[in-house]
Amino acid sequence: MVIPKDPVSLTSKDMDWVLRLIKGGNMHDFYTWSKWLKERSHVLKIDKHECQHCKANRRYRRATIVHHIKHLRNYPQYALSMWIEEDGKMVRQLESLCADCHEKEHPERLRQYRKKKNGFINKERWD
Repeated sequence: MVIPKDPVSLTSKDMDWVLRLIKGGNMHDFYTWSKWLKERSHVLKIDKHECQHCKANRRYRRATIVHHIKHLRNYPQYALSMWIEEDGKMVRQLESLCADCHEKEHPERLRQYRKKKNGFINKERWD
């Protein structure tokens, strides 16, 4: 297997910036950063804009999201790495996913839609 080289790399200055973003909770700036957009475009191109989870299940869906397998908050050193070495093998760190598969990877993001403990969003009053 030929592993394509990442078009961008993370410098120590970039790493400090990414760490500040994570600490400040400002991930939007990372996802609009020119280096990320270039890496994202590279990953989508390599994957032919196909969702890799759907493809593994012999379905086709267009990928619109590039997912960090090892979450960015926990592994900022892999922010711009499509491949990482793990147990002596090269494994994917970034993969193309459709929106549905990405939501399955991040069920914690659906917290806003969960019901309140009492089952109601607001308190109904009949005054």
